[in-house]
Amino acid sequence: MARILIVDDEAGLAELVRTLLEDEGYTAEAVHSGQEALDLIALEAYDLVICDLRMPDIDGLVVCRTVEQRAPQPAVLLMTGHAEGATYVRDFPGIRRMDVLSKPVGIDELRARVRTMLA
Repeated sequence: MARILIVDDEAGLAELVRTLLEDEGYTAEAVHSGQEALDLIALEAYDLVICDLRMPDIDGLVVCRTVEQRAPQPAVLLMTGHAEGATYVRDFPGIRRMDVLSKPVGIDELRARVRTMLA
């Protein structure tokens, strides 16, 4: 089954997404800072990274730059409450599979988007 890393400084949201994805049968891990994400991405292989765009320590764009250098490269699903989120997809042409999901995140939409990203 696919391995998913969830990165969001809103711990409650990250844990909710982790639980939801585990209930769907995925192996999921949640962290609450960009630095924690970078540490794990350096050590582990993931199929999908779901990452908040704006975090206080290291933002989602830095996480994307790191993912862009990984092999094998995970897909990236950026989550953001900011309207400009969709423009970032074109800023990372080296990431083969990337998309943006607007907050607040709907459960059905999240499930569908994860299935699509991992297909």
